[in-house]
Amino acid sequence: MKKLLFLAANYPPYMIDGAARAFSIASTLPAHGWQPVVIAPPDLCPPLEAKGGERGQVIRRTAGAVDAAGLEHDALASFLRGGKMPGRSVAARVLPRLFSQPHPLSTWKKEAGRLADELIQAEGGIEGIYVQGPPAAPVKLALDLSKKHSLPVLFDLTAPLDPPLNPSAASGMKPADLQGLEERVLTSGFPVITPTRALKEHFLKKHIGRAAHNDISIIPDIVLSLPSGSSARGVAFRPVIFLDTIEPDAMRFFFSSLAAFLQGPLADGRLASIVVVTPEMDLAAKLVGKFRIKEAVELRSSATAAEEAELALGADVVGVVCGSAEHCRLRVPEVLVTAVGLRKPVFVLGTDGAAKQFALESNGMDLSGGGESAPRELLQACYERWREGTLSASNTAMPARCQPERVFGDLARIIAFMLPV
Repeated sequence: MKKLLFLAANYPPYMIDGAARAFSIASTLPAHGWQPVVIAPPDLCPPLEAKGGERGQVIRRTAGAVDAAGLEHDALASFLRGGKMPGRSVAARVLPRLFSQPHPLSTWKKEAGRLADELIQAEGGIEGIYVQGPPAAPVKLALDLSKKHSLPVLFDLTAPLDPPLNPSAASGMKPADLQGLEERVLTSGFPVITPTRALKEHFLKKHIGRAAHNDISIIPDIVLSLPSGSSARGVAFRPVIFLDTIEPDAMRFFFSSLAAFLQGPLADGRLASIVVVTPEMDLAAKLVGKFRIKEAVELRSSATAAEEAELALGADVVGVVCGSAEHCRLRVPEVLVTAVGLRKPVFVLGTDGAAKQFALESNGMDLSGGGESAPRELLQACYERWREGTLSASNTAMPARCQPERVFGDLARIIAFMLPV
């Protein structure tokens, strides 16, 4: 079996953008004749969940497991998205900045280079490198390893290098250096893949004259496995809404829209039970109190992709609220792909871009025109369909281009073309 070295600073159990994508690609490659040798960040102790998909992979972590015993769920969910690990000592709780430790994701690059050299020599038979970015560090390392060991590289760019997603992913490189690194990737002669057409077009426009259309292929995100069973229709309308990297002002507007919806006329007197999933639990709790909607809104955080899938499974409709930053326009949140894979009615609020396009292709709910009243009106439209029993009639299905067989067939051809004959 041919071996591919996987440089994956974002990898489960972490919930950083791209982690589920890297895991699904690594988990599927053995079926196509390639064994991933993964350099991943530290695991947790105790582990969160069994990862049956790791069969066929060789996984080497850049450090020992992080002690997460006794950590509260909300704190763990924040940590897995790049937040600080809460201190357990009295001093750490009183002076958290003084006693905080570097996040394991930010220290990945310190050990990954040494480990990669070791694995290339010890494993034998490694014929190529898969690398995902951002962050920028693995991309730069892949270029260095390619030159040193004469190995081809498959670059998987899931966003512009080092967007402002979380502090742990910051590279410390200047914007000009990051643009130069992107240009090196796009002109390297090696294959480049992205998850969305919007991101491909972003790179082509940004590096106009340097990158050609055929230099970049689109490999969408897919869902490997989903919870079994189906959710029964309850006596209360139950939307589950995921807040995806939205700004504080946008979060305030969203909760005010929820309040307006809940205070509007519900024709038959049934109550709405709304679940809002966010890593920003403290701010969300304050806003729920401010708008006096505690009784109707349940706040949740998610520490694993399986938890997100279970929450989506219990929903009458799944919503995603996207932020206004540019990288939000270029990506499809992984939970939205999961919800469509579960054949749930979906909607997207926020910036126009790849997420809204994906929802529309999946027969998701939409209101043309937008405006400040759009969130309330969209929830009202979902409620009316739910009350009439037609909400699930949208026959939500994964777009043909995102079907696993097609996605991994395309990926297998790209890798086969990359490897030496």
